[in-house]
Amino acid sequence: MWVLKEVGSLVGFYLNVIRSFWLGGLWGVAYVARPVLEKAGFFPVHGMEVVHWMIGLGIVAALLSLSLMWVAGTWSLTNRSFQLIVSMAFLSLIYFALHPWWKLQMMVVHAVCALGVLWLLNDSRRATTASVR
Repeated sequence: MWVLKEVGSLVGFYLNVIRSFWLGGLWGVAYVARPVLEKAGFFPVHGMEVVHWMIGLGIVAALLSLSLMWVAGTWSLTNRSFQLIVSMAFLSLIYFALHPWWKLQMMVVHAVCALGVLWLLNDSRRATTASVR
């Protein structure tokens, strides 16, 4: 029984690391790097390459997160975290379909960032209620 508890805590740790990388990188690109590049005159010509890479790495992070949820046994359509990760991954794929229209792509990036905030709040609320019990 203690082995399952250890696996669950490791999965939670890795999910937090992946979430920090994904959301931190995305927020850094969307709200720090993009305005700086835009002010310097390098956006959208050169700046979109940075956003493309971060969205691509976000898709990889989503696949890793979903595989960790499958290992932990929390792979369920009723799980709010699962729904948010799948929504963020779907929007990340839609991002590349909007390639010619960079302003629409940036709207998708902002939507993924907003879903990331909901994911962060959902898991922190669940962790807080679990620690109270």
